[in-house]
Amino acid sequence: MEHDNDMPAGAYEMAIIDADIRHVRSAMLRSLGDQSGNPALGAEYWRRRLNQLMSVQHLSRAHLRQVDALLAILDCGAGR
Repeated sequence: MEHDNDMPAGAYEMAIIDADIRHVRSAMLRSLGDQSGNPALGAEYWRRRLNQLMSVQHLSRAHLRQVDALLAILDCGAGR
C-alpha cells in the first residue's frame, strides 16, 4: 500500500486513528454541549461511533484509554 507521505503503513494507520479519535472527541463534546437541549447527534450515536473505533484491530493502549474516557463521559450522563 502506497501513501502520499513518508510514514510506514503502520504509522500512517496510527495517524489516521489518532485523527479519528480527535475528530470524534471534538464533535461529540460540541454536540453534547449544545445548549438547546436537542443535540443534532445524541449519546447513542456517539456510543456507536466509539464502539466502531474500539473494533479497529490495531488500537494502541493510548487509543483504548482515549476511547474509554469518551465512553465514560457518556456513562456519566452527558447527553442524556
